[in-house]
Amino acid sequence: MVVNKTPSLRQKPLCIELIKMQIREIITLIYFDSPHLS
Repeated sequence: MVVNKTPSLRQKPLCIELIKMQIREIITLIYFDSPHLS
């Protein structure tokens, strides 16, 4: 997904939701990739 690099976070709250989703994905990947769980 392409996001404009212009400071439009205040105008589009959806950007924050997208960032949250990405962070959740990264955390999930790291969590399941952790050798401690295997």
